[in-house]
Amino acid sequence: MATTGVTSGGLIRKWHDVRAGLANEYRTLSECRQNPTSCAAAPTRFLTLIEKAHNLVGRARIIEVNRAVNLAIRPMTDLAQYGQVELWATPLMTFKSGAGDCEDYAIAKYAALIQLGVPSDDLRLLVVYDHDARENHAVMAVRLEQRWLILDNRTMDIKEDAKAATMSPLFILGDQWVRRVDAGQKPQPVKDQGQVSRFGMSDLPESLSIRFGLMSPGV
Repeated sequence: MATTGVTSGGLIRKWHDVRAGLANEYRTLSECRQNPTSCAAAPTRFLTLIEKAHNLVGRARIIEVNRAVNLAIRPMTDLAQYGQVELWATPLMTFKSGAGDCEDYAIAKYAALIQLGVPSDDLRLLVVYDHDARENHAVMAVRLEQRWLILDNRTMDIKEDAKAATMSPLFILGDQWVRRVDAGQKPQPVKDQGQVSRFGMSDLPESLSIRFGLMSPGV
């Protein structure tokens, strides 16, 4: 699958801000582990989730992270919660309010798996087009035993990437990079802008017809 590196635009700015926020929150979590009695409610809840998953291994651990994050957050748009059309929240922001939209679930799962020792090279945040819902969506992908598993806030079911037939990848976000999936085709017409406005029209790739394929930036 061909991809193109993204070096500017709204999506990479959002991801840059999230990564900076995650670095700060990882320090907060470290301090909470050392002094749990002085830890605020949001990091305490997040650490409790992580510690429960820590007692599991392999696929069971991934299932628990997906399940626990899905249950901890109630769906809410950024406009309703923050008064902004689009805001990518860090996990402690999300756990403080207890609400978020799809990318907030995905980011929380990303951070939880990092805290559980999963290498960043085995994690991807995916912006996809959901053909069933007819809208853009964000999910997490984690590599286990050379297979990529999809973690979705809309279901407790964990699917391998090749079986996520209703989703077409638009962007692949790694630890320090963003790549656009490129079909080499002209942009598809969008009849209902409201259904794709979650990530912004300027972020749309050249095609919405590609199946999943996850790779490092050099591939």
